[in-house]
Amino acid sequence: MRSKKVYIFCSHTVPTEHPNAVRIVNIAKIFRDIGCEAYCFGFDKAEKDIFNYQGVNCKVWKQESTTGFINFIKREKKRRENIKSIFDQIGKPDYIVSCFSNCKSQRFLISYAKKNKIPMIQSICEWFDKSAFSGLTGFVKLLNNRYSMYFQIPRVKNVIAISSLLSDFYTKKGCNTLILPTLIDTSEYETVNEVYACNKSKICIAYAGSPAKKDYLLNIIKSLEFLNNDELSRLELHLYGPTNEQLYGLGVSIEYLERYENNIICHGRIPYEAVKQKIAAADFTVLLRPNKRYANAGFPTKVGESMACGTPVIANITSDLGKYIIDGETGIICENESAEACAVAIKKAINCSQETLKKIRCMTLEIANKKFNYQTYDNELAKFVSHL
Repeated sequence: MRSKKVYIFCSHTVPTEHPNAVRIVNIAKIFRDIGCEAYCFGFDKAEKDIFNYQGVNCKVWKQESTTGFINFIKREKKRRENIKSIFDQIGKPDYIVSCFSNCKSQRFLISYAKKNKIPMIQSICEWFDKSAFSGLTGFVKLLNNRYSMYFQIPRVKNVIAISSLLSDFYTKKGCNTLILPTLIDTSEYETVNEVYACNKSKICIAYAGSPAKKDYLLNIIKSLEFLNNDELSRLELHLYGPTNEQLYGLGVSIEYLERYENNIICHGRIPYEAVKQKIAAADFTVLLRPNKRYANAGFPTKVGESMACGTPVIANITSDLGKYIIDGETGIICENESAEACAVAIKKAINCSQETLKKIRCMTLEIANKKFNYQTYDNELAKFVSHL
């Protein structure tokens, strides 16, 4: 008897180098564990034929960076041709998982699944804010995205959601839903947990990511203004990803960085695999996001990855973070996303004893192994697909 096949389609690269790529590959690993032959298909700047990544078949199609409405239409047409080529070459799958948020590619998959009587699942982990779309092309993308969310995804009927907000939204629309938070392969973090060193003279707080409107990095940096000299002497804030020039673009002045040159260490972009080492070596990571729908609908990959490193998180509560970040046990909770609230949390971190830091790290790692490890959800996904 042949193994069942699942095809997972997304609009970005696989299997790594993108937050959602890591999630998708771990969903594929769950399908693999429950007896399916799993394929992940994505897009990047260079073509890659099918290759095996930790038991998951991955393929990347070349997608040119394009601007303008006409190029956008051409790219979507090419994307559908790529997808059709897989059905022609490898054959029909037993399950289709779509991660697309645009109408035409998603509609093509819905039509193919219905015609061939193949169960289809929509994976959704974002509710994009309007500010993420700009210009004529952006307006078209916004319309596509909203039509997809409100009308096309309910047609799929089966939804894997990253948050309670999205799960509740589609449950009310009559969909079968399964909540899968950020997913981690904790076996990939076993060695990095050994890099942490206690008895340091300063508390090291790390942020890893790209400066964007989604994360309130500016408020994190501005929180230093609310610390006294003694507290500043015991703190280092390491930024992995942002450059000084990008910080200037956020509104951080050269004079500000010079004033806090002993506290703010800006490393710029570092290799993807090196991020784990840096995060594991830190005492805490920090993340601030606004209490808005887009933040509550998503779930920050940074939190799962940090906790898998054994590194507790300083954060305000959005989405389902309150289920995992417990104040004083697996992290420190900020009252809100303001610089003042962040400063209060950082003061608590600075005053943690070495014994407390060790205890928090142990509990953080325990939560990561129980709640973010993809293997935790094998039975839940098996039950979910058995009813499709």
